[in-house]
Amino acid sequence: MLIGTVLLLASIGLTAGIIGRVDSFENGAIVPSGQEWLLEWWAFPVISLAVLAGTFIAGMLFTTWAAAVATGHGIGVLVAIPYGFIALESKAPPVGAIIALPIAAFAWIGSNARFGHMQDHARF
Repeated sequence: MLIGTVLLLASIGLTAGIIGRVDSFENGAIVPSGQEWLLEWWAFPVISLAVLAGTFIAGMLFTTWAAAVATGHGIGVLVAIPYGFIALESKAPPVGAIIALPIAAFAWIGSNARFGHMQDHARF
């Protein structure tokens, strides 16, 4: 239970933290090599597809942890949309978060459905 809570909070923080990272780039921070793609609109949809695939695969063995990560990612995307529109001059990352919202919701609902199914069959 503790690991699931930590994964949930870490997933929320990491997903919403992408907007903070882009904000620091806009305010003059040097963009490290390999992180330029975070400034693009497609960053959130690609991350959401990776979370979807990762939670589907990992959820076969670690159902609770996968549900926690998918839930945290979904909440993080929901937080990133208004945070991005308020904090950023460029509107590409929050628009990408809007595009990623159905993907994150699919991962969230699917992982939690699997978790609920596991809970129903774990009782004898």
